[in-house]
Amino acid sequence: MDFFKFIPGADPSYLTDGEAINGIKKAMWAERYRDLGEFEFRAPESSLLNLNLPVGTIVSHVASQEPMMVTRIELDDEVKDSENEWVIAGNSLESYFKHRVIGDDIESTIFLGERSYSTMDVYTLAFDTSWAQTVQMIKDHLTDTFNIPDDEVAGWDIISNEQHTVTSPITEARTIRPQTLYSAVQELLAIDDFGIKVVRPNAGNVDPTKTEFRIHNGLDLRNSVIFSHAFGDLEKTRYFWSEEALKTEYYCVSTYYRLRSDDGPAGFPRRVVLVDCTDMDGHLDDIRGQQALRAWNAADIITTNISRTTQHKYRTDYNVGDIVSVRANYGAEAVKRVIEYVEFQDENGESGYPTLSIEGGFAPYIAPRN
Repeated sequence: MDFFKFIPGADPSYLTDGEAINGIKKAMWAERYRDLGEFEFRAPESSLLNLNLPVGTIVSHVASQEPMMVTRIELDDEVKDSENEWVIAGNSLESYFKHRVIGDDIESTIFLGERSYSTMDVYTLAFDTSWAQTVQMIKDHLTDTFNIPDDEVAGWDIISNEQHTVTSPITEARTIRPQTLYSAVQELLAIDDFGIKVVRPNAGNVDPTKTEFRIHNGLDLRNSVIFSHAFGDLEKTRYFWSEEALKTEYYCVSTYYRLRSDDGPAGFPRRVVLVDCTDMDGHLDDIRGQQALRAWNAADIITTNISRTTQHKYRTDYNVGDIVSVRANYGAEAVKRVIEYVEFQDENGESGYPTLSIEGGFAPYIAPRN
């Protein structure tokens, strides 16, 4: 991996000029679907790499479009049979969202003498899909703020990128409680299993001069990218089959109201799940029940490692977030999402591997706006 850093200009949010990073002895670079990406560089103490890459430096490597930021530096003085090493590490740029707070820019200010007091308004999102709301929420707190222009980060752009059609999206208005922008983004992304990808400036961006934060759900490659036991793609595979958790109907119960579905199989195959809807008095609807049913499925689980010699190549055949298939032994098949790809570099060369997860899943509930 050929690493480089961006040289900050008048506005450090614009990533323009860069220069190569030399002296790295070992490196780890992990790109992730929804969780923070991370990296770690190790270099001899004598390299003074800590001076070349101070906290706040934005780095990347030539094969990756994702920029990451140095957030911590330490000196490891317990290296065996070798010189002390600088450990320089950091995360993908959405970690910056931890420095914004939901609703902190929509307050009404009252001046009393020399002091000012703020009355916090409730931050709400209009009726829309969860991924469109995520884009709007980030824009409201980073690139198109309400009352405080100095909060805006000019060199960033936020876009929605629905790469494959979402089945039965959960669409509703929402009220977002005060919290960090990062935690609120994580909650919204989980609703319809979306992720976030940061892409450094390039000709493929909507604005080629800006860093793009893409709210995306990956390409559906289940019919073209198939990790197969027969072709030696799988290692350490484990199998699990069960219908213990399967539910086919919901029964939503609030303090004064009840709502029951009646859409599934009749008779013996019917299985009902109780859904606590006490926070929804006067607002019972089908959405909460359907959301709960997503969590209750028959388990047909394949856990496996992907061989480092697999036939499918990262960034050529698939990327983080894409939907792929796994064909294991005993006729077991599963659709998975690539949630991570980790790359390593040391004196022995370079290597990397993906991590797969069950596509979809149950999301934490965010209360709709009344």
